[in-house]
Amino acid sequence: MLETLREHRVAALAWVIGGALANFAMVLSLAQELDEFPGGAEALARVLGPSVEAFKPLRWPAERLDTLGGYFTYHNATLITMFLAVYAVVQGAKSVRNLEERHSMDLLLATGISRTRLLAVRSAGSAILLAVVAAGIAAGTAVAFVVAGEPDTGGAFITFLAAWCAAVMCFALAQLLSQFTTNAKVAWGIGSTVLIGLYVLGNSADELGPFEFVQVLSPFFYTNLSRAMVPGVEAHWLSMAGLIAVALVATVASAWFLERRDLDAAYGARRSHGRRHAARPRSRTVGSLWADGLVHGWVSIIAWAASAAALTGMMIALEPAAMDAWEYFDVLLPGASGGDGDRVAAYIALSASLMIPLISGYVVAQSAKWTADFTSGRVGLLLAAPVTWTRVLATRIAVAMLGTVVIAAASVTTLVVVAAAVEVEVDPVGVGRLFVISLALGLAMSALAAIATVVFKNRGAVVALAVYLGAAYLLTFVVPMLEWPDWLNRLSVFHAFGNPYLEWPTPVQATVIIALAGPGLILAFVLTARSRKVP
Repeated sequence: MLETLREHRVAALAWVIGGALANFAMVLSLAQELDEFPGGAEALARVLGPSVEAFKPLRWPAERLDTLGGYFTYHNATLITMFLAVYAVVQGAKSVRNLEERHSMDLLLATGISRTRLLAVRSAGSAILLAVVAAGIAAGTAVAFVVAGEPDTGGAFITFLAAWCAAVMCFALAQLLSQFTTNAKVAWGIGSTVLIGLYVLGNSADELGPFEFVQVLSPFFYTNLSRAMVPGVEAHWLSMAGLIAVALVATVASAWFLERRDLDAAYGARRSHGRRHAARPRSRTVGSLWADGLVHGWVSIIAWAASAAALTGMMIALEPAAMDAWEYFDVLLPGASGGDGDRVAAYIALSASLMIPLISGYVVAQSAKWTADFTSGRVGLLLAAPVTWTRVLATRIAVAMLGTVVIAAASVTTLVVVAAAVEVEVDPVGVGRLFVISLALGLAMSALAAIATVVFKNRGAVVALAVYLGAAYLLTFVVPMLEWPDWLNRLSVFHAFGNPYLEWPTPVQATVIIALAGPGLILAFVLTARSRKVP
């Protein structure tokens, strides 16, 4: 159990810091919006009504938006619950499979520990880590409500207790799924896709007619019963107990299948008679550094690209409903929608910009891989080839940029195709500008990842990069909401992205991107040449 806690402590710390800070800032921003909106909180809730209905697939349910608890639950809590569940799916899929893929399972079993006990210990350790994450986020949220003058500590902890129950269940089901796949990536890819699909379908269940029952298959249906920060909603202990019960059953089933399958094989696969063949080491290179990076990274690239395409496509498909909501704003509150500007172009720019967090997530994942390669000794093997540090770093950045190209291309292509399907006119110049700036920003983020990796050479690089990118993304919302000094935006790489579908970045924004993509890369290579070559 201690090994499991130690293995994931960095990720848990990043979740607690990032989630708590994000919720703290957002609670204060939403409280200010409710206080300062013309006509008061009730008027704001009426104005939000049409847009909330239009974007139902992304967030739902929406109740008591005239209160801070209801507004925050709709705005943040539902999404954090979903993200935590997806994270749990990834960890569940990797829980045992990673041990097999790293070939450390045999060593552990040789010590006398049974497969069942090993799985139980890792499951318990992961449940504790998820509890720490949920409690940390709840604490940050509770403090924010106190600062905002509307304390609701109990509601915050109940809300994220329900989120923890759902995450534990998702972890256990993903762990069970991994018993029927040949590797962890396939398991978490299938699991994440199904989970996000259930999230979207559950939010839109009332529009599915006879298939409305599908919502009961979603864990979020049960977490929504315990949205205790919404006035009038209390903890639903039975649903939380049900989620934990499913998790326990799935864990027992995982142990049963693990005991009865071959290592490095899916359950039901044909058993080999005699001695199990030693698997080929995954640390080997494949032909060249470039080919090696693609062989070990193509699944990740496809997964991130598919996610970007799905998100962009869904947003563009919602454009007609969004435009109706914008017109409603002008009727109810003249000027609320921004006047007579090109609303369609503004909405497309907003939809397209959502691929940037996914590109940053992909870069963080690449940073985690680079760090793991160094700490596991894989980089040492590459340098013994002989291969220079500079070449290793250049290849890693090149692979990261290839992934960025694929993600941006998938997002932009989906934008154009779906826009044509819903008869929305798209500016080809804006699309081209969007693609170019996305690549430039991806290069800038890759430079940041390279610097962090070279400086830390451990999991601290991933935490530092994730915390900075999370704070930088949050700044783009908090600075205008709280009327902080505009120069703070210059600290955010996301602010440098601007709105490329509408216009080129300003000179200040372009300077940030160029400084990171140019001098930033040079600094990374200089630090690489002067750093140690072994862990």
